[in-house]
Amino acid sequence: MPLQNAVNYPPLLLETLPQTSDYTLVLGDAGRVVVMNRTTAAIVTVPLNSSVAFFIGSVINIYNMASTAVTIAGASDGQTAVTIRNNTGSLAQYQEVSLRKRGDNEWVRVG
Repeated sequence: MPLQNAVNYPPLLLETLPQTSDYTLVLGDAGRVVVMNRTTAAIVTVPLNSSVAFFIGSVINIYNMASTAVTIAGASDGQTAVTIRNNTGSLAQYQEVSLRKRGDNEWVRVG
């Protein structure tokens, strides 16, 4: 029997420990916020599906808490490359974006 007045809350987005160097996404980042805090410009790399097989539909947020820019880049092995749709510009301080996996090596950036 359903509960009266039950509320379905969306899942919480937990943050990772702040990353202080360039960073490549890992499976454990799915459904989380990757926090970047590097004192110089940083790069977050989305790995090839052959390296890290995120489920299609996975969402990862990237948050920049540092005063330096964060660039999001797709990995490449010379034959295959990760495409990030709508990947315009770098993240300034206090900006956050979402990445959602659409296909084996295709992601969409929102925000």
